[in-house]
This record gives sequence, C-alpha cells and structure tokens, in this order.
Amino acid sequence: MTEQEHEKALALVEALLRRFRGATLDMLEEVLLPLQLPISAVGQEIKKQGSAWSVDFAAPVHEESPFIARGRSGKVISCASAGGDENWCELIKARIHKSENGLATGEMHAARKGELEERLQSVRVGDILEVDRFGITAKLESALTEAALVQHGLARGYKVTRMPET
Repeated sequence: MTEQEHEKALALVEALLRRFRGATLDMLEEVLLPLQLPISAVGQEIKKQGSAWSVDFAAPVHEESPFIARGRSGKVISCASAGGDENWCELIKARIHKSENGLATGEMHAARKGELEERLQSVRVGDILEVDRFGITAKLESALTEAALVQHGLARGYKVTRMPET
C-alpha cells in the first residue's frame, strides 16, 4: 500500500466513524470482518442428516465469543484465500453444533452426497471457517461487485444508471 493509499484508507475509516457516530474501530472490525477459525479436524464418515449430507469438523476457539454457538453457520475457505494469497472462494458450508472447552464442533454439509464428496476433496486441515457475525458479508460483496461493474462501464464510456431497489 502506498503512502497515498494509506492516507486514503485512514480518511475512509475516520469518515465511517463520523457517519456511524458511536461506532468504534473494534465495532467496525467485528461488523466488516468475519471471525476466522482454523479447521483442526475433518471427519471421515459421511452421514445423512435430514435432507442433507454432512461430515464432522472441529476448530479451536481461542477466545469466548457469542458468535460461536450452536446453530451458527459459516463458510469454509482455503487458508491461502484467508491470507489474501488467492481469490476468496467458498469450499463448503458449515454449521456449528457445539462450542465448549476451546473447541467448536459441527458439520460441513451439502444437499447431495456427490456434491459433498466433491467439495471435501478441496478441504484441508488448516483451512478456515468464516463466521459472519452480523450478516453483512453477502450484501457487502454484492455492493462491491456492483461498484466494480459501474466503474468498469464508466471507464469504457458507457452511461450508467443505477436502478432503484425494490
């Protein structure tokens, strides 16, 4: 990051804190960045659970969090993706069943057994379970994609009109 980009990033954070009066840097971090838990174990037994197929997983929890609890879902991404070395890509969906004694356990799941088996081929111990604490990630990603599309069109001389949301 250049010094100019660093100054612009700092100004952005300051503007966000002014806009959302009462927000803190810690709150911005919690809202904008998902919790990341490294996967420490992936089960071998594929099970039918209701209408979906699943395999167990475990991930250490280094500090107590109200966001790591029974029923919380998340997405497993590669360790390289979490570190920014490759594009973000969901490997498989996961759901937490229990969190106690510093360990979250649950299931990685898919609708069809074949899909689960295919997705599990790319999952490794050390990959990351991301838990979106406040449900903003999908909306933010969609908005950023739309912003990139607008910039792309404008840079090529197109007239861009944003349709109102319904």
